[in-house]
Amino acid sequence: MVLRSWTEGEDTTEIAKLSRVDLNLLVHLQVLLEERSVTRAATRVGLTQPAMSHSLNRCRRLIGDDLLTRVGPALELTPRGRVLLGPLRRLLHGLSREVLDWPGFVPETSRRRFRVSASSSTTAVVLGPLLSLLAECAPGVSLQFVAGPHITEDLSAHPDVDLVLLPDALATSLPRERLYNDEWVAVVASDNRAVTGEITVEHLRTLPHVVFEWADMRISPYSVMDSLGIDRLVQARCNDFLSIPWAVASSGAVAVVQRRIALRFEEAGLVRSFSLPVSVPPLGIDMVWNPRLAQDPARSWLREQLLSAVTGG
Repeated sequence: MVLRSWTEGEDTTEIAKLSRVDLNLLVHLQVLLEERSVTRAATRVGLTQPAMSHSLNRCRRLIGDDLLTRVGPALELTPRGRVLLGPLRRLLHGLSREVLDWPGFVPETSRRRFRVSASSSTTAVVLGPLLSLLAECAPGVSLQFVAGPHITEDLSAHPDVDLVLLPDALATSLPRERLYNDEWVAVVASDNRAVTGEITVEHLRTLPHVVFEWADMRISPYSVMDSLGIDRLVQARCNDFLSIPWAVASSGAVAVVQRRIALRFEEAGLVRSFSLPVSVPPLGIDMVWNPRLAQDPARSWLREQLLSAVTGG
């Protein structure tokens, strides 16, 4: 965004100077001065480190000052940098509050469409409860859930994505908040006669497995089994959790899936689910967002609704 408008009668020289200022550059400058680190500033606004270094060089040319200088292993503010920090905070805070945030986000009357990146299994867990909640409090709001490779770093390259729902096993430097935890359970076909009571370690050893596999990601139950020396026969591999119960339902195989997914198939009479005979950490699903958009009231509202939907609060 570039500042280009002016009020009649204002000094044209000053306005001509302001018209050449990129507002995004001022945002980057404030964060650089606050963090005193190119790497931390880049993470905070959702840019790559080289892109933030480029912004710092542009700021230095614009202001005519180094702004940040290296003192030993750390970066310190120059006298000009220290003077600029306060005015920058007041300017950008006032602009956000008095210009960009008005008239604000009103869920009851909004026609906004939110775009969420999530796996099909996570979508299956959260979408139904979320739709029920929105029907009551925001009937005009719509949702678009998109599957695909998980976005873990630069969300500035995906400006149309409002939120990413990410498994806790995938690392990211972006802000994240736990949405829900899900227990791992074993599932077999509802008519599988090999399992009559509980699932045992011997069942895990002897029954063929249908396992989830995506890129280099392995789910924790199988890592635990490996650590305990529980060998198994892998009969099939799938990169979509929702396809696994379907495969199990019409075969003699066993699989490990999320309890919330297993319950849906169990209610339909397709599978039976069992607690695992080994201790496995739960799966965490986190909400991840672009820190540059953290103050957007609409996106904050969406995160609140998701939390309410999955907890029933």
